[in-house]
Parts: sequence; structure tokens; C-alpha cells
Amino acid sequence: MDLSDALRFITINPARNLKLAKKGEIKLGNHADFVVLDSELNIVHVMAKGRMMIQDGQIMVKGTFEK
Repeated sequence: MDLSDALRFITINPARNLKLAKKGEIKLGNHADFVVLDSELNIVHVMAKGRMMIQDGQIMVKGTFEK
């Protein structure tokens, strides 16, 4: 399967199914949440809610259940 087709399963498809407006695809007017992957599909950077959550593979913002 082509990578761009496979990524739809974790981006635009769930956003549409969950009725999350302005999420799931890069488009004018949408929220600027994004994930940057390396060539081996490891997460390098994550930006969400206007904040860098993961930078250079390091967690910058921890969730409720993380120490």
C-alpha cells in the first residue's frame, strides 16, 4: 500500500468519523497539528494545540498519567 494511502487511516479518516472539524488534513483554515516522521516512520516531532509536544524524539509536554 502506498504510504499516502496508509496515512489516511490515522489522519483524515478518523477525523471525519469522529466529526472533528478542521482536523486530519493539511488544508487552509484547518488546525496546524502535525507529526513529522523520519524515513523509518519513527516520530520525530509532534505539534498540537499550538505547542511542540515532541521535539527531536523527546517528549516536551507530558500527559496526565506520565511522570
